Amino acid sequence: MRFVADSMLGRLARWLRMSGHDTAYPLEAGDRELLELAAGEGRVLLTRDRGLHRRAAGAGVESILIGDDHIHGQLRQLMEAGVEIRDTPVCSRCPACNGDMEAVEKGDVEGRVPAGVFQGVEDFWRCRDCGKVYWEGGHWEDIRRQVRLVRKDLNPR
Repeated sequence: MRFVADSMLGRLARWLRMSGHDTAYPLEAGDRELLELAAGEGRVLLTRDRGLHRRAAGAGVESILIGDDHIHGQLRQLMEAGVEIRDTPVCSRCPACNGDMEAVEKGDVEGRVPAGVFQGVEDFWRCRDCGKVYWEGGHWEDIRRQVRLVRKDLNPR
């Protein structure tokens, strides 16, 4: 699925990108631009704005009204709607700009990442658009824990 997130859902947009979903996040876009982008590119509109959600429905644009302020509830809502949220670094979309990611050789990032990271990490990815370099750091354990908690909420046993 491809998404466009309104200005209230920046954190969710980054999570979706890290999970491999093409997620536009045009921070300065107004409602009209969001609807046009969703319709023109076949994206699902993600919004916290009830009025925008109603306008999307009236315009035939698929949208999901996100009802929670917190990422846990937002992820849960999307997972309930059938959106796959991964708990491993897919690195197919740049969390910062939504560009395509590519695996790069370790030597290609020397001097571009902290020395300790360079010494302790073997796998790196770089955004083809903005050039930012990524690796599986300690924050991924937080991501895994959050996704596990949401899955547990959805499938208590």
